[in-house]
Amino acid sequence: MIGELEEGARRSPVNWRELEELLPNRLDGVPLNLTEGQTIDIGTGLSSVSGQYEDEEQEVTIVIADLAFLSGIAAHAMADWIGEEIDRESDRGFERTSIFHSRRGEYPSYEKYHRDQGHESCELHSWVADRFLVAISGDGAAMSVCEEARDRISFRRLERLAEADD
Repeated sequence: MIGELEEGARRSPVNWRELEELLPNRLDGVPLNLTEGQTIDIGTGLSSVSGQYEDEEQEVTIVIADLAFLSGIAAHAMADWIGEEIDRESDRGFERTSIFHSRRGEYPSYEKYHRDQGHESCELHSWVADRFLVAISGDGAAMSVCEEARDRISFRRLERLAEADD
């Protein structure tokens, strides 16, 4: 699942502004409140953008990170759930690794959901094109909200951005 870069090969990170275009304007009826982005290309390549959706009931954060400087084992260390099998469940929630199937492909994913005394929280992480980490977290949000966020991000566009750098 995790590819290796050829000896001496270097990838440049996608500018965070291109990643920002992938953030939905609204999520579960809540507008995008805050974005923050960065691109660092000094010896290593890292770019990320985060978007926050918050109202009185819930807060959802989406982070899209281009880990261009990582490959193979190093990338695996950043997303240590890749290649692992996790499957825990209780009456309060679950934690598991999975493969997210979209029309365009399959993506290693990590899912976590917790509910306690009416309060819900969720996490969804997906690994795209062997370099992008899409991380979604929700506080006061149902798992369906995190799934909606993931479904609204174009993984195909992330793949095209990665292909443009090859």
